Amino acid sequence: MQHAFRKIAPLLTSIAKHGVAQGYFGTNHTREAAEFILNSMRFFLSSQKELQGESLQKKIIATRDMMERVLEAQSESIISMYREIIPDVLNMMDKYKESDM
Repeated sequence: MQHAFRKIAPLLTSIAKHGVAQGYFGTNHTREAAEFILNSMRFFLSSQKELQGESLQKKIIATRDMMERVLEAQSESIISMYREIIPDVLNMMDKYKESDM
């Protein structure tokens, strides 16, 4: 994990800086935001049994919310990223929202 962190943190910091420069993010703490996001992602990997069903859906939604807050991004903006990278995740999130009502 430490090795991966050292490799990924600078890349994520660069992405955050680019997002700030483009006006997508508002944070003045890009390095710290990137490190916080990476460390927070560890909870995603906490247990294999939690990486399925409703638990996975809740973690995905929480991760999206957390990233938007840390990066000072517009609400729902991370959804666009999910839509481009992993569209099936959105279907899962939509089902969770429907069942939550």
